[in-house]
Amino acid sequence: MFLVVLAVLLIAVVVSPLGQGQAAVGTYKTAALSTGFTAGYSTMDALAALAFGIIVVNAIKQLGITQPTAIAKHTVLAGTLAAGLMGVIYALLALLGRNALGVLARADNGGVILSNVAHQYFGTAGNVLLAVIVVIACLKTAIGLITAFGDTAKEMFPHVPYQGVIAVATLVPMFFCQRRLDRLLSVSTPVLMALYPFAIVLILVGLLSVMFRQHRWLFNLSLLFTAVPALLDGLNATGLQASWCISILKIGQFLPGFSAGLGWTVPALVGAVLGILCDQLSSRKNNSQ
Repeated sequence: MFLVVLAVLLIAVVVSPLGQGQAAVGTYKTAALSTGFTAGYSTMDALAALAFGIIVVNAIKQLGITQPTAIAKHTVLAGTLAAGLMGVIYALLALLGRNALGVLARADNGGVILSNVAHQYFGTAGNVLLAVIVVIACLKTAIGLITAFGDTAKEMFPHVPYQGVIAVATLVPMFFCQRRLDRLLSVSTPVLMALYPFAIVLILVGLLSVMFRQHRWLFNLSLLFTAVPALLDGLNATGLQASWCISILKIGQFLPGFSAGLGWTVPALVGAVLGILCDQLSSRKNNSQ
């Protein structure tokens, strides 16, 4: 349903462009890749992938596939299809925003852009269409998040009533949803800047670990070396001007990419290399014994 209603808007964008766009400004002109990369944190796709993984695996098991290798194969196929579709959607959304420049004024966030573009194409009906898109998009995400949260909580704390966990996970967001998107982003961005590096490193290390018999050091050192730079990136994103904050952030100036919010990349790579070496040494020691 989400793809169908979203396609109505995106097809209009492709068939009848609003304009030819304008030149990029600010960091999107001078550092488009790093700016787009860190701005993508707000989608929470990587965090959601870690949370939704249990749903995908359980769904595959319910189809009668029980062998671990077969589950892994079908998970990769499902993930590849999802990544391809998301790539198409994001590319078309980028085209939507680009073509709107010059016809519509620049906006503070994507929600305003979508609202203006939908209204420009379809008038009042466009507002209704966008409302349907947002409701279904949020509903499908909420169902996935609440289900994943409930399943994980049930596994970790089997004595806690599942219905109670679901009730809390459903009611708490009702408080936050009363805030404007700008306000939510101002709060969530620093948190995401701190958490997202862990998610990215965890995913990449998880994929890399299949190449090694032992990978305890790989996980530990990669995440350990990511920790401090990630926390510095999160602190930097708060925009605090307190003296103690400025003093702490001076540490980050020694990290490549820190100004772009990517100060964690080099330390994470160093940690991964050291982890691989330690795992290799540990493996050789065990073999010799």
